Amino acid sequence: MRWLRDLSFRWKLGVPVAVLTLILVVVAGLSMSLLGTFAHDARIYSGELMPGGSRVLEADRDLHQSLIAQRRALQAGNAQERKEQRAVQAENLTQARERVARAAELLGDPRAAKLAAQFDKEIDRWAEINSRVRSLVDDGRVDEAVQLASGDGAEQFDTARNQLDQMTGRVNDMAAELSAQVEADAVSSRITLTTALLIGLAVCVAILIVLPRSVLKPLQAMSARVEDLSSGEGDLTIRLANPARDEIGRLSDRIDDFLGTLNEMVSRAADTTKQLSSAAEELASTSRETQSNVDAQHDATDQVGTATNEMTATVQEVARNVGEAAESAGEATREANDMAATMERTVTTVEELARQLDRTGEGVSRLTADAEQIGTVLDVINAVAEQTNLLALNAAIEAARAGEHGRGFAVVAEEVRTLATRTQDSTNEIRDIIERVQSGARESSQLMETGRQQSGETVTMVRGCGEQLETVTAGIQSISDMTSQIASAAEEQSSTIEEINRNITEISEISGRTATGAGQVSTASDELARLASELEGLMGRFRTG
Repeated sequence: MRWLRDLSFRWKLGVPVAVLTLILVVVAGLSMSLLGTFAHDARIYSGELMPGGSRVLEADRDLHQSLIAQRRALQAGNAQERKEQRAVQAENLTQARERVARAAELLGDPRAAKLAAQFDKEIDRWAEINSRVRSLVDDGRVDEAVQLASGDGAEQFDTARNQLDQMTGRVNDMAAELSAQVEADAVSSRITLTTALLIGLAVCVAILIVLPRSVLKPLQAMSARVEDLSSGEGDLTIRLANPARDEIGRLSDRIDDFLGTLNEMVSRAADTTKQLSSAAEELASTSRETQSNVDAQHDATDQVGTATNEMTATVQEVARNVGEAAESAGEATREANDMAATMERTVTTVEELARQLDRTGEGVSRLTADAEQIGTVLDVINAVAEQTNLLALNAAIEAARAGEHGRGFAVVAEEVRTLATRTQDSTNEIRDIIERVQSGARESSQLMETGRQQSGETVTMVRGCGEQLETVTAGIQSISDMTSQIASAAEEQSSTIEEINRNITEISEISGRTATGAGQVSTASDELARLASELEGLMGRFRTG
């Protein structure tokens, strides 16, 4: 079995998988073939035998319906009924012929086709007898027609129907043959599948027996050699020496090469360890001196950092005070700007008020003019009322002269005179009211003119205050600019001092880290010396020659 030992793992694993795959493909192919056979038989049964048998049964039914229609035609009491039954008979007979022909076509069997042809001939003979029966009935010879139909006609009908019975029997025979064929195919397929499965099982058992031995045995040997190497006295001269040419054999060769390289490296490491032990002791002494110098430098940088921090705090305080002054100046500037805006809005409002007073004065003037026009109209109304009063008085005098006939006219004249008097009184009251309105309008016009003049003076004063406020704002802005420059200079100085402070702090931190590192180097040097001594002892455990 040397060839199996030297076979690569690709083939050791691939061949069994390929064999199992082949067996699986064979089993699947056989199963698909069996399913195809069953499907074909099922198609024959469902697509040929069942439809063909159904057509034969339907043809037998149509044949009986045709016979019943013939008998009803013989028993019909009038020509119309006889004609209808003959049509039914002909229709059913035609359907029977078509169904038998379709059944023979579906079955696809020569014997069934022969029976269908014979059925067609027998139906032709029965149709000929039916034609003779119809002729006898049409001639009025009903008894002879009945005798012919029940004699030769019935015998010929049975002969034709016998062909259908034979076709039904043929369908049953074909179904039995198909069932037997299906059962035989099933038995053959079971035998074939069982054989294939047994072969596959045998191959699996062989693979389970042979493959683990061919793979695990060299692995176990290699594991035992490596375990001996790791738990022994460190003999690096031991080799695995696996003769196999597979992946495990090549791995064993690489491990042997590694052991040879490791043997050489350990030999060199043993020599280097001795030199490292001496150098580690010298490094520990130098590290202790370096740590002492770094500690002194760290103390000096701490003192410089403290002084720089105090200077930074002083500059930051100055910058903070200047910043507050700049903020106060800015706040004053903003308030002055707000006040200027307020004054500007006040000027706008007062000017708008003056314009409103002008428009109101114009309205009062129009009101005065309208009141004067109303007074003129009232004078006209008053004159009309006086004239009406005189006319009413004259009418009353004339009515008194007329005596009894002018009494009604006198009453009307009295009412007119009364209304004229009331009109004069109302007109006088309206005139008084209009005079008061005119007087108030003139006073309002004078007050509005005075208010307009005062609003103009107010605008002038507010604008003067605005100009003074702009001067103050300019001064405050100048102060704010100077304080901003001072604050900027203080901030730059503070930034410079902070940069110096950061550099000193960084130097201090570096000194601290250097001191810590020096201490760590000293500790590491001591540890390195100890490890070098320990490594020297460990190297002594390996046997390199």
